[in-house]
Amino acid sequence: MYKSLIVKKQKEVTEVIFSRGAERNSITMDFLYEINEVLDQEEVDDSCKMIVFSGQNGYFCTGMDFKSFLTGTKEGEESSFKNDSQKKFMNLLRRISIYPKIVVSIVEGEVVAGGVGIAVASDLLFASNDSRFSLSEALWGLLPSMVMPYLIRRVGYQSAFRMTLTTLPVDTKQAKEIRLIDDCFTERREVIVKYFPRLLKLNSATVAELKNYMRHLWIIDETTELRAIEKTTELASSETVRNNIDRFVRERKFAWEQ
Repeated sequence: MYKSLIVKKQKEVTEVIFSRGAERNSITMDFLYEINEVLDQEEVDDSCKMIVFSGQNGYFCTGMDFKSFLTGTKEGEESSFKNDSQKKFMNLLRRISIYPKIVVSIVEGEVVAGGVGIAVASDLLFASNDSRFSLSEALWGLLPSMVMPYLIRRVGYQSAFRMTLTTLPVDTKQAKEIRLIDDCFTERREVIVKYFPRLLKLNSATVAELKNYMRHLWIIDETTELRAIEKTTELASSETVRNNIDRFVRERKFAWEQ
């Protein structure tokens, strides 16, 4: 049914598995459309009380798909990734954060760039002991502008700044220390048994009220979102960024490598 996702429903829980394995679960416009389609369906399904995001083959989500980003870079063409993609991704993060059901991300492996955004916008974030989180955007001349409001909400200013500036991966132990994740596990059943029975007792209306109330305490408003979209679009449109990404796709070399 879906090109980028596998959807599994079990009683009150709907698991959305990112299944672009060959592309390390990177983000395309189809990926964004399909997630929203699932969220549309489950929002009106009274039997659903929880959405669980997960990945496959050692990757949760690795941010924007470089090939999609570079499509249409010849003169007179626009990148297919540029067409409303920044706004659509920002809107997805907002939707996850205010979605009237519980949203959990279960990470087993690598999470990069925009994938960090999906993870930190979720209500709860659990990670296997061998997971790694990284913000790689600065390597290309970009910034994690749209991820940042939700990341700061979780870990605070300095940890978010350090992750962005150093671009170094944060392992599960470090992630727990800076409160990037809510808990870690050796086997995912550990967190399912520990948290899910209690969570599923909550009424979805109460969950929606809680999320709406908390959003007013930590303000991520239209001005914040617009600034994030504009900054990402501005940087993504620069020739330097496009050349950096193009070289990496073609030669697997960073801009500073000979």
